Amino acid sequence: MKKYVVFTAIVGGYDMVRQPIVVDDRFDYILFTDTDGGERQIGVWRVRRIDYHNEVQTKIARWVKTHPEVLLAEYEASLWLDANLQILSQELYDRVVDLYNQGVTISTVHNIFNPCVYYEMYNMVKLHLEKESVVLDWGRYLRKEGYPRMIGTAETSILYRWHRNHTIENVDKLWWWSIEHYSRRDQLSFCYSLWKNNIWFEYFLPIGETMRDTKMLGYQEVHADESKKWLKWSRWEAWIVRHAIRTGVSEDDMVELYYNIYGYLFPKAYIFVYGQLLRLLDFSKRRCRKEK
Repeated sequence: MKKYVVFTAIVGGYDMVRQPIVVDDRFDYILFTDTDGGERQIGVWRVRRIDYHNEVQTKIARWVKTHPEVLLAEYEASLWLDANLQILSQELYDRVVDLYNQGVTISTVHNIFNPCVYYEMYNMVKLHLEKESVVLDWGRYLRKEGYPRMIGTAETSILYRWHRNHTIENVDKLWWWSIEHYSRRDQLSFCYSLWKNNIWFEYFLPIGETMRDTKMLGYQEVHADESKKWLKWSRWEAWIVRHAIRTGVSEDDMVELYYNIYGYLFPKAYIFVYGQLLRLLDFSKRRCRKEK
């Protein structure tokens, strides 16, 4: 039985499977999918059907991502890769083996672009990647938990885990609970799950290197059909964000505003009322300009 496994998931035809350029005999390759056909082989990938359903397709892939100890219990360690990544170099496999030999429990990529989850949450709303109501609920939860600012974030498209460790199992359970009950955007809850279990991740890539410039992996910037899946602001949300975009309010100020709102008892009610006041103010200003 092999110690190591590389695994990924494709749900609803969201991505196309990418065959590794370099293959290592020490590793198995498992692709989880929701399509029919049972166990079969696609290149090096052995296909397994996902035994889980959720109306939100993204959460199905996240379920696979957060359950390696259950789905891949026969292996000592696993490497998750988002399906838009392609293995290019032997160096990636050697890095996994090195982490295992060092006794590292968890390793992923440091997000050099964003040092704080509260900034990440605002960007999710601004870029239509998550509903404002979901972000407000998660922000309130983090504030109640006392989750600190500016302690770093991660890009979990690459994620190494050592399975024979109860702390990592607890991290994955909490991570999945957070995704299931709050945001499908797993980077919003990954570091919280580590923080809650009093551990941190080892850098998988050299400091300063990202998935976009590493020689280990090929990176496709946009998933298949991703643009069709991005959210649109509803008529009654994100008025504060819209106002900020129109008037040029700094992102730092907006993050600070949202952070304060997360601390309120009913943040969604507050932000709705405040947003409508800004909407009416903008409408009044535009009307005055037209009359002049």
